[in-house]
Amino acid sequence: MLDTNSLLAFSGTSRAAAAAVGPYLVKNVNIIGRAEKIISFCSFALSRRLAGKIQKLTLYYTSSSSDAEFTSNTAIIVRLLTAVLEGASSLRSLCLGDHAIYMFTIEPRLCDILEGFPSLTSLAIWENDMISFNRVPYLQGLQSLAANIWWPKDPAQYPAMTRFMTASASTLTRLELHLPRPLAHAKMVPLLDANKITFPQLRVLHLISMAPALTAKEVVLVFPNVQSLTVCYHHGIRELFEDLEPDVQVWPHLTTIKALLRFILLFTRRYQQPLRSVVLKHDSLEKSADCEEFLDSIKGCPVQRLTMRLEHFKYIVSPPVVVDEDEGDDGSDEDDEDEGDEDEDEDEESSADDTSFTAVWLFTNIASALPDLRILDLSIGMGLYGETNSMIFFEAVRIARILLAPNLVADDQYNSCPPVMGTDRVDKKDFHPTLELIAQRLFRATSARYLSLDLFFFPACTTFTQYRRRSAVSDGCSSYQITLDEYREAKRTIRREIERHDILEG
Repeated sequence: MLDTNSLLAFSGTSRAAAAAVGPYLVKNVNIIGRAEKIISFCSFALSRRLAGKIQKLTLYYTSSSSDAEFTSNTAIIVRLLTAVLEGASSLRSLCLGDHAIYMFTIEPRLCDILEGFPSLTSLAIWENDMISFNRVPYLQGLQSLAANIWWPKDPAQYPAMTRFMTASASTLTRLELHLPRPLAHAKMVPLLDANKITFPQLRVLHLISMAPALTAKEVVLVFPNVQSLTVCYHHGIRELFEDLEPDVQVWPHLTTIKALLRFILLFTRRYQQPLRSVVLKHDSLEKSADCEEFLDSIKGCPVQRLTMRLEHFKYIVSPPVVVDEDEGDDGSDEDDEDEGDEDEDEDEESSADDTSFTAVWLFTNIASALPDLRILDLSIGMGLYGETNSMIFFEAVRIARILLAPNLVADDQYNSCPPVMGTDRVDKKDFHPTLELIAQRLFRATSARYLSLDLFFFPACTTFTQYRRRSAVSDGCSSYQITLDEYREAKRTIRREIERHDILEG
């Protein structure tokens, strides 16, 4: 299948080509941009009478124009979009980003059109501004619903939001509730009453800075069969579940959890679900004790996928030390009992004292805790402020030394890709051999079949990334590089296998 640019080029060769290519161009549409870009697409679809061929439509309308220009442009977009949707008889998925509530407000007919779609199974609406509303669409038969909006403070609007969420309660399998910007504490909105409504088919639940209830018991009873749970910005959410009554059964079939450290610890210790996929949200492991506590909490779970993002690497992993490999793997050094102060001036000293938390220790303990691991996402980051690209490259090499220490490769192997001092021209491909050596160490230590290895440096956003698959070579650590698409397909395959296993177990 040709890509979009190739299809566009081919469609311009003749009228026959344009007629043949048109349905493929609009089948799956994803547009992110200003008003002109969205207006151009809508005009194209209407002029070619292609609205009926659209199956998936994602529009993220971004604007930095004046209020008057925004109002004028949005009115044009809404008029054209309404015409497109009136003819989109095959539409299955719709995502309106950034200004959805505003569009519903200025053109209520949009809600009527959406409610008349028998084919629509997925809806996502995003609104960055705090806008009061009189109408949102109430769609039945949805399988997926996502809302990233400022949930209203006005209780008079609660019935509308409750109806928006519950119109497809009997069919929804996925629900995502977000706030546009994170808050220090989660927002609890009393929208759902377990005595009146439940979501029996819901399997995937995302709560991002908000919960549609005032108590954890209500959340659990309203969504009784959750298998995949994502919670972010744990302040409030974690405390909400800590107050859960002990006699309430909490998601016995939960197999996937994506959260910050303390929330994962709460669930694994209190409820002991058979987790198969664990995603530890970024900036959670601040010292070796946190890492050990985390791995110990999921030890014994049949975890097949693990995602870890360590955002302050230089504070949690000690510099390389020259010791025997067996001693490094043992992790029995007792010098880390006194963690010291957390002041910035003592970061380097406390890191040096924490010698048990080397990369060797980390890899070995992952392997020990998760013998069934099949896919590992490991991201390691550092803050480098005011540095040139060449200095970032030099720091990447330093991190590689730590990851490969102790005594795993000779120093001259690091120097095969030295930074070019005094210039900002650095080719990331020069660092690939070192990433391959890190991957070799990870494959040797763990049972993972697939690896995503990501070294990133902020705020410059310089990233060194590789995706690798374990090869069939008998040495147990050889691998070869794969593409991002191949890696994503591997994750999807493993997820489907986990879901099939859950169905059989259920």
